[in-house]
Amino acid sequence: MSPALWPAPGASPTDLELVERYKATRDPVHLGTLFERYTHLALGLRLRYLRNREDAEDAVMEVYERLTKALLEHRGGAAREHRVEQLT
Repeated sequence: MSPALWPAPGASPTDLELVERYKATRDPVHLGTLFERYTHLALGLRLRYLRNREDAEDAVMEVYERLTKALLEHRGGAAREHRVEQLT
């Protein structure tokens, strides 16, 4: 295992580390951590535009589904980070 992907126990992985872990293992737990970190922001943004909680929740789930697929298809460092920002 690469030390960059697997920091010391108790250390909180960065977003990029979680993305790399997901790409390496395809374990959805890593994306789940990102989902927990950012859902409130994504939901707040969608609520602002859609003004309906159910529609906003559906839109956020759609973004995460697209993100999951895009992460597995895309390669590259900084460009990938930019792509993640675009999808959210």
